[in-house]
Amino acid sequence: MGARLGGSSALWALAFAACVAACSGGVSGSGAASSSRATASAALGPAVTATPPPSATAPVSGSASAPLPGSSAAPASDPGGFESAEALSKAVVAAVDAHDGAAARALYPGDAVIDAFATCKAARNLKSRLKLRRDAGLAGGKDEKLEWLALDRVPSPKRRKKGAEKDGCVFKEEIAIYALRVRVSVTKGGKPKKKWKKLDALVFEGRWYLASEI
Repeated sequence: MGARLGGSSALWALAFAACVAACSGGVSGSGAASSSRATASAALGPAVTATPPPSATAPVSGSASAPLPGSSAAPASDPGGFESAEALSKAVVAAVDAHDGAAARALYPGDAVIDAFATCKAARNLKSRLKLRRDAGLAGGKDEKLEWLALDRVPSPKRRKKGAEKDGCVFKEEIAIYALRVRVSVTKGGKPKKKWKKLDALVFEGRWYLASEI
C-alpha cells in the first residue's frame, strides 16, 4: 500500500515538472515574440500617418478657386458701351459738359466691336464714319454748362440683319440703330435754356454705343 502511494507520488511529481517546463517555454516564447516586434518597430522608426491628397476641387492656397464649368479662368475683356439708352444719353451729356475728349471717344464702339458684327471694305463705310466721329472731338464751347433732364421715348430702330449688305459693310451679326432725343439744360452766359438734342445710338449684343457726332 505504501509502495503504491509512493509510486503514484513519483508519477505526479514528474507530471507537474513537465507542466511547469511547458508553461515556462510558452511564456518565454511569447516574450521573445514581443521582443522581436519591438525591435522591428524601433528599426522602422516612428509610425507615419499618411496624408490624403487634396481634393481636386479645393482651391490651392495662394491661388484663385478653380472656375466653374462653362466659365473662363481669364476675365472677359470689357466690350464697352452702356446697359441702356438712358445710361448712354447721360454719359454723352456728362462728357460734353466736362469737355472730356477721352470720355467722348469711349462712348463709340471700338474697332474690335465693329469687326465683331461687320466686315467693311468699301471706301466709305459704317466703320470709317464711326471712326471719324470718334476722333472728331467735341462740339460746343467750354463756357457752356449742360445738364441732363430726360430721355424721350425710345423709337423703333433701324435694323441691320445678319447677312445684309449695307453702309459699305457685310453684317456678320444683327445690330440696331436708334434715333434718340435727349432733353438738356444748356447754360451759357448765366442764362439756362432747355433744348432737345438728337443722338444716334448703335446697339450690339445688348450694349448701347454712340453713333452720331456730338
